[in-house]
Amino acid sequence: MATTEALYNLFFLLTFVVLIAGSVYLFGNSVLLRTNRWTIIRKIRATWPDQAELALAELDRYKNHGLGRARVQLAILKMSQGSLEELKRWVEIANMDWRDPLALAEYPEQSEHFSTSEFLAAKAMGRDRQRYAEWLRE
Repeated sequence: MATTEALYNLFFLLTFVVLIAGSVYLFGNSVLLRTNRWTIIRKIRATWPDQAELALAELDRYKNHGLGRARVQLAILKMSQGSLEELKRWVEIANMDWRDPLALAEYPEQSEHFSTSEFLAAKAMGRDRQRYAEWLRE
């Protein structure tokens, strides 16, 4: 009986390890893991060092308070390209449809190839993810 219980515990431990390893493999380089309030504040301070509070207040006008809020806010920041006027415009766009800034910030090349072959779109997505990750590290 003790052997069966030990095997049962070992099975669950190994299953847990495989799930964690798989998640790290799949999402280890994912931008999604780096989308949080601290990343937003860091990007705002780097972009508008003298107007960080104003930019953050403007960005917080984005209404969606769901789990993906930080991700959309980062997309808004990227699309604003350092302009407070563009930041305001993209917040309004995101309030109408959050997918617009998200798609254009994270997948600009893929968005261009949307109607072309699946192969080209997949290659574009890889390049888009790499560029977005590089932008986040700046």
